[in-house]
Amino acid sequence: MGAPRGLQEEQGLTPEQIEALKPYGREFGLQTGDFLFDERSVVDSFYVVLEGEVEILRLDGAEEIPVLTHGPGEFTGGLVVLTGGA
Repeated sequence: MGAPRGLQEEQGLTPEQIEALKPYGREFGLQTGDFLFDERSVVDSFYVVLEGEVEILRLDGAEEIPVLTHGPGEFTGGLVVLTGGA
């Protein structure tokens, strides 16, 4: 498991908010070890964790350093997508 939860707990979505977002996206699953995106990528999507956890890691040379972990209802990705570029 990654770094302790802290500030990201405040960014959780309610079940009602998640339902409201569903028509605008698609649901897919990841397996342990899969990458959602990497720090060198242009991230043009907004991701909401529906179940399980997504661990955010920072690459320091060859070492992966845990930064934080997102659980159900939390989000990550290109947050500019959510704000419409604002």
